[in-house]
Amino acid sequence: MSDTYDAFEISPVPTPGPDAVPPEEAPMMGTGFACVLGEVDSLAAACRSLDPDSVVVGPQDTPWNTRDIEVITPERARVVLTAGKPFDPDGAEAQHLAEIGITR
Repeated sequence: MSDTYDAFEISPVPTPGPDAVPPEEAPMMGTGFACVLGEVDSLAAACRSLDPDSVVVGPQDTPWNTRDIEVITPERARVVLTAGKPFDPDGAEAQHLAEIGITR
């Protein structure tokens, strides 16, 4: 008897193929990736070209000076892609950070 399990036997991910469907009631899991600022909009467009409803947030500029998108995959995984923006000391983000006590 083995104390290990074949990951393909217990994985909720379906066998790849044109008829594959995501598992029902898959647990929501997530991950994040740091991107280059110039990639965020094209990544959102690429995701939307595969599934128009996959991008659930963004691209959006955040008060903490990033540009983000949030994608939900067919397996119901939440993926956040984020990129830092150049800091503008006179911009709205700098003002927001100063208001909460973060100064340069």
